Amino acid sequence: EPDKALMWRGPMLTKILKIFFEDTLWDPELDYLLIDLPPGTGDVAMDIKTFSPDAKMVIVTTPHESASLVAIKAGYAARQLGQDLLGVIENMAYYEIAGTRHYIFGKDGGKAVAKKLGIPVIGEIPIAQPQSGHHSVFADTEPNGLIYLSIARKIMRSFDL
Repeated sequence: EPDKALMWRGPMLTKILKIFFEDTLWDPELDYLLIDLPPGTGDVAMDIKTFSPDAKMVIVTTPHESASLVAIKAGYAARQLGQDLLGVIENMAYYEIAGTRHYIFGKDGGKAVAKKLGIPVIGEIPIAQPQSGHHSVFADTEPNGLIYLSIARKIMRSFDL
């Protein structure tokens, strides 16, 4: 139901991941599969490593110091699991009005995470409302759409070794 929280314990999440990885017939032409994990560390991150041993990780944070600290821990946890870290994305990096950037959640949280983990920042995404009329999808001609395309290209290039 729309107003109810989905509250699952670790074993339930593991079962869903098993279905997702082992019981789903994926198109053989599939090149990339992106999985948005909950913040931090825990069962899901460990299960991903079990189901997909060669999975790579992109760390996403906001500029806020608290979020950055959690992102750093997630990065170190991924390393403990033997996962490659591709880079950091800073979401909600700033809000731009008339060419002036306003850092309403702090500044450079993504850079702090990247420096601590020794990986690159692969994108900074500003707060913006899509002009496409959709609540969360940016057209590839919009500024944020171009940022998302740039990030996607950087991630794809990291697989073309």
